[in-house]
Amino acid sequence: MHGVLGPPREAINAALEWVSMGIEITGVAIILIGAIAATIQFIYGGLGAVGWPEAFRLYRANLGRGILLGLELLVAADIIGTVAVTPFEIRVQETFWVFVNSLGTVTMKKP
Repeated sequence: MHGVLGPPREAINAALEWVSMGIEITGVAIILIGAIAATIQFIYGGLGAVGWPEAFRLYRANLGRGILLGLELLVAADIIGTVAVTPFEIRVQETFWVFVNSLGTVTMKKP
């Protein structure tokens, strides 16, 4: 796609896609690690440290923290992937076609 955007923008888009993918992987990893850590703490707390009712309350809080942090990263990756990359391409293409259409209209009106 060396047409309207050119090689520099393609390189930026490719880099942003890699950054977005890296943030997505990190977000998923944080959710998984948070769930595993919260479960281990739940079992340890339930077996003796604080008892099952308190361990369950702490489990829900810790699990929620891991999910929230991971989801924040996933949202950031989605924003980078959609807002920073796609709209620029669409704006350039739309501007180009508006320009081409206006040239065609002007050309057709000339006697």
